[in-house]
Amino acid sequence: MHVVVTGALVENGAVLLVHRRPTKRAYPDVWDLPGGQVEAGESELQALAREMHEELGVHIVAESASRLG
Repeated sequence: MHVVVTGALVENGAVLLVHRRPTKRAYPDVWDLPGGQVEAGESELQALAREMHEELGVHIVAESASRLG
């Protein structure tokens, strides 16, 4: 089973979306929240931090994250 994390970067009511590559197998060429799969040995928060850094070059603060579902 694959566990996937996504993150919403929100500032002043605006939400940052990313555009998925047209060559992606799942949901190609759509706007989405940044994120990806949890790798072996990672917590969900660690995976989210890694994905946000890989995709956006940002570092998230653990205390700023809240789990929605």
